[in-house]
Amino acid sequence: MQTQAPLGRRSFLKLAGLGALASGIEPLSHAAGAVTAAPQSKADYALRIAKARVDLGPEHAISTTTYNGQFPGGWS
Repeated sequence: MQTQAPLGRRSFLKLAGLGALASGIEPLSHAAGAVTAAPQSKADYALRIAKARVDLGPEHAISTTTYNGQFPGGWS
């Protein structure tokens, strides 16, 4: 009787990724005849991306990308 090796982390992640990908794919018979309409509503929010100067400490400032005037992961 042959025993199977335990499923390693890398193999598990590959299988989980393939399963997630496969669940999001439409069947070809459905996708071939279906035409989906674009949403008719406007966006709920606006995202402003700009370069700005961010103070990290006394006499230490950097120029970086900000989103809606805020530094991601930082403090405002």
